[in-house]
Amino acid sequence: MGNVLKEMEIIDYGNFPVKLLKADTSPNRNCFPMHWHDRMEILRIEEGRVNINCGNTVITAQKDDIVIINCKQVHFARTGDEGVKYAVIMFELSRFLENEFFGDIYIRQLLFKRLKIKNLIKDDELLNILDSIIKYGKIRGELSAMMIEGKILEFLAMLIDRYVDEDESYMASDEKFTGVLDYVDEHFAEDLNVPMLAQMFGYDKSYFCRKFKSQTGVTCGSYVNSLRMEAAGALLRKNNDSVSVIAARCGYNDANYFSRSFKKTYGVTPAQWRRLYK
Repeated sequence: MGNVLKEMEIIDYGNFPVKLLKADTSPNRNCFPMHWHDRMEILRIEEGRVNINCGNTVITAQKDDIVIINCKQVHFARTGDEGVKYAVIMFELSRFLENEFFGDIYIRQLLFKRLKIKNLIKDDELLNILDSIIKYGKIRGELSAMMIEGKILEFLAMLIDRYVDEDESYMASDEKFTGVLDYVDEHFAEDLNVPMLAQMFGYDKSYFCRKFKSQTGVTCGSYVNSLRMEAAGALLRKNNDSVSVIAARCGYNDANYFSRSFKKTYGVTPAQWRRLYK
């Protein structure tokens, strides 16, 4: 798994069990870029529809659906012709790791990818639990924290009881292919292509393409483009280099093509993006 895609932001829970966010994304826009993190994350879809890649699984979630992002699972989302509104519930499984009854049996399995929960869930009972967590999350305080912690455990127990995914491909690790991802992470701004990478790492071209998608959920080209767009967004925020210079630094020889790709990804031009962060 490529470390460049790992979310490095430290989540500030403020001595509270969860972090709650609300998101509202207009049609045909990225909700969030490709990334992964150590924690489990839950999306509660409130309005609209969204397409989400979770590893090698692609789901379409709509109003009142629950989306589970498993620990260390690469994911990204984009709306179609509808926009979407959703709540994000973040929490750390590690806080339950030392529990003598279920820490080793279940929590450790979830944390270290030996147990996977299905990504798309339609369950009114679980939805009610999430709505309670969101409600108490707005109140704060010691009693609310206690209530939320109990609700999280209830939610996790029901997930494990009802929605464990038996697909072993999620747990499969391939040290050799990790080297491919590490190489791409480091050299994404260079002229990379499938035949060159397949030959470099000793794979048949067709097998390489299948393997890459099974490991990341996307094609090699999409993966590289996501890395380039992430780097471009960061550079536009941080320095005053021209758009053409930043395009070249991120692997684009044609600044016009870069600008079109950037707008398709973020919904604004590079210049507009820069102004948003000034």
